[in-house]
Parts: sequence; C-alpha cells; structure tokens
Amino acid sequence: MNNDQNYAYQTDNTPLAQAMMRAQAAQAEADKAKQDALAAEATERAKQEEIDRAVELSVRNNAQLQAERMKHRPFPERLR
Repeated sequence: MNNDQNYAYQTDNTPLAQAMMRAQAAQAEADKAKQDALAAEATERAKQEEIDRAVELSVRNNAQLQAERMKHRPFPERLR
C-alpha cells in the first residue's frame, strides 16, 4: 500500500478505513514482535555458542594438563 492510500485511510472515518488502520497497526506490531523474537533467538544462540567454545577450550586444556601431569608423575611400584 502506498503513502497516498495510507493518507486516504487516515483521513477517512468510514468503518472500512478504520478497519484498515487497525489492520496496519496490528501488522506493524506483529512485525516488531517477530523482529524482537528473532533478535532474542540470535542472542541466545550467540550465548550458547560462547558457552560451547568455553567448554571445548576447558576440556582441551584439561586434557593437556592431565597429559603434563602424567609425564612428570612417576609410576607407582605396583604398575612397573
């Protein structure tokens, strides 16, 4: 719908014009809600990806630490 039609509905008080204005307002509200939901979803996805990266790094670092400890730890007598 172009601006001339929007203006015509805004200056027209007929039930049809009022219904069109309500429909446009509802559509704008729905569009905003969708944008907000998509933004929230993207934020949550980014947070989860950051958590996943941190866990992966932690596991990798833990494995390296364990390997370092095992290199420097003498074997107990019963395992020799």
